Amino acid sequence: MIRFYTLFVFLLLISCQREDVDVSIPGDIIIEEKDTFFDSQFIGIVQDVSGLPLQNVKVMVGNTSDISSDNGIFIIKNAKTNSSGSFVRFSKEGYFDQYVFLTKSSGAYSNIFVTLHKKTNFLSFSGDADRDIQVSDYFSVNISSESFTTPDHQIYSGTVRLYTSFTSVSQNVPVISDKLTSGLFLEGQNIQFVFETSDGLPLHQIKPINVTAVLPGFQLAVLEPSKNKWRERLSTEVNGVHKIIWSENLPIVTGRFVPLTRIQSRIVSPSQTGVSLTSAEITDENNVSFTVFPDQNGYIDFYTPSGKNLNIQIKDVCGQTLVSTSVLVGNDKKQILPDMVTDSSYLTTIRSQIEACASPINGQDMVNVFLQDNDKALVLYQFQNDQIFVVPSCVEVKKATYYRGKQKQFSVSFSGQQNNTMLDINASPLCIEKVSGYFSINDVVTLLGEKQFTILREGQNKENVVVTDLNGFVISIPGVTGPGNYTPDAILFNHPDVTDCYSGDCAMIEVRIDEISVPGAVVKIRLEGQMSGDNIRGEFVNTLKN
Repeated sequence: MIRFYTLFVFLLLISCQREDVDVSIPGDIIIEEKDTFFDSQFIGIVQDVSGLPLQNVKVMVGNTSDISSDNGIFIIKNAKTNSSGSFVRFSKEGYFDQYVFLTKSSGAYSNIFVTLHKKTNFLSFSGDADRDIQVSDYFSVNISSESFTTPDHQIYSGTVRLYTSFTSVSQNVPVISDKLTSGLFLEGQNIQFVFETSDGLPLHQIKPINVTAVLPGFQLAVLEPSKNKWRERLSTEVNGVHKIIWSENLPIVTGRFVPLTRIQSRIVSPSQTGVSLTSAEITDENNVSFTVFPDQNGYIDFYTPSGKNLNIQIKDVCGQTLVSTSVLVGNDKKQILPDMVTDSSYLTTIRSQIEACASPINGQDMVNVFLQDNDKALVLYQFQNDQIFVVPSCVEVKKATYYRGKQKQFSVSFSGQQNNTMLDINASPLCIEKVSGYFSINDVVTLLGEKQFTILREGQNKENVVVTDLNGFVISIPGVTGPGNYTPDAILFNHPDVTDCYSGDCAMIEVRIDEISVPGAVVKIRLEGQMSGDNIRGEFVNTLKN
């Protein structure tokens, strides 16, 4: 039996919890402009293009917001989301805003990870004169003199920086035409303009700007985040050149208007259990693609042009195709597709059991299980003590951390082998008093994590003892029945200068347990030996609470 141990301080993706799993839609919300709202909870992470977490990102769903932590984690509870679709907006100084459109139904859990792009390349011009600026092959803007004010409301006539983003709005967002019919834009693109001073301060637009688009037969619309849609703006068109007056400093979209259909389906395993953390790549007959992230229970929900042939490919986090199917979209406003069943050989079933400190956990506890191998990661949302997940088997789970909200809360143990397509994870609560300890490499004291350590027994096997700083440092000691000498079966450092050890690699290290008894007794553990040519030494004392 292979066993892996760790705690890891990171979180990826997002989860949304509701009370049921019904995917019915209450009427044609988009067409009739009716508002039906649900209370939703969000947990997720924001990262940059290199995959590093971003802190101090403002995340907004309607009037509810949060600021991401130093690990990129944000939590939004009890946000009102519209079942026809809602925007989640991400904002951070120095980065383009990102709008993520979620199509939600009652009872769905949403999984999203968000990447923000830095504002880098810009065009410069003087704000004291009229300017015509060619932004791209299709877009140009005409800006009058003194069109901007500074944050303190002073007229600005200095050097203006113009940044342009073509990816500020994701997913197929509905468009309301000037005739108040709902559809989508095809064959176009969205664009966002950002104006700043030469010092990087935001500028407020006080005069309308003329936007010109050379796109024959196309229409233009401006984003209305409060309405969760694009709204067409009437423009003058001469020989395929559109001109609109734009003053909201919001993204613009162009394209050819077509009717839409709302598509619903579910990705499941052969046991009809939802498949966590896959993506659905949707490609139409014109070879235009977009990606939808199913919720944790496998449901997908998106808008597509009516009367089109679609190819839907379900892929795991490694990019491997699990299901591929072709669909003919009808002309109805809503179309429900049969379940898409994946091949069981691509899946691993995980049973996660939590020993809660007090009352059983529920959805409001916001418990997240973060699983990771060497270069990939999964995050699962757990709303009961004993829960089954089905995940892509390409992730060979080696590390796990349990979070309650933004805080790490649980220790971890594993049983079973990944290649047996079943993995049990048992977590004991960290209801433990932390005390100081030390650890040295070649007689140099190494400060790890919070410079405090915890000693605990694992939930599944009380003879296994773990020493951890809750920040990636873990010593796992099996078969502890009392004072004596032991050999660890895993030491994980989360430290760039030290190599981790597993099983036989830890044979040169001796753990001396001087005192250990029943939970609540004093524990004293000493560590000494060699690993990867380094002399290591440590001592940890704690009161064992579990």
